[in-house]
Amino acid sequence: MASDPFLFPPEFGECVFCEQPCTIPVLCTGCCDQPCHLGCSINWKRNHPPLPCPVCRQYPSIRECLFCLQPNNIQYTFTRCCQQTCHEQCGYTWTQDHYPPRPCLYCRQPLSTLTVDHQPWRKDPHFVEQVKEPWKDNPFWYCTYRKGKDTFQGFFGELKDPNETTRTIHFLGYTQSEVIPHMKNILSSQ
Repeated sequence: MASDPFLFPPEFGECVFCEQPCTIPVLCTGCCDQPCHLGCSINWKRNHPPLPCPVCRQYPSIRECLFCLQPNNIQYTFTRCCQQTCHEQCGYTWTQDHYPPRPCLYCRQPLSTLTVDHQPWRKDPHFVEQVKEPWKDNPFWYCTYRKGKDTFQGFFGELKDPNETTRTIHFLGYTQSEVIPHMKNILSSQ
């Protein structure tokens, strides 16, 4: 019965983690959009230290909350250390329920989260051009930063480390006037 081709339609392919046929519904990895089983992606994601995707060799960013494994449809919140999607409240609860605070579930680094806020700076064409000149096409956000009980808002940007394959998120300032000098300082130190 398992060899019946209609039970496992070939167009869904094999799970990239366990190499078994994928059935409906098919979950796709966030890194290279390959089919996978939900259980396999959770097990892979929870591996310590995290393993790279077997297809693209990047670290999969699966779109569910790292802590509760539910979709994060309300806001764009992610861990600063390893850029994994999470709910802001789940990240807060993860660190506050224990003393000393627990490290990130994914990468074991101290946990902090960034929640991308409304982006009013995009309406200022002069500031947008100033940001694009030094920062090019690298990600740039206005976020709420949370680490334990400390919370503040400011500008953050992500930049590839020239000596490694990793990307680092940098704090760029609280106000627009602080952003460009911080960007130039970070870029000149690379």
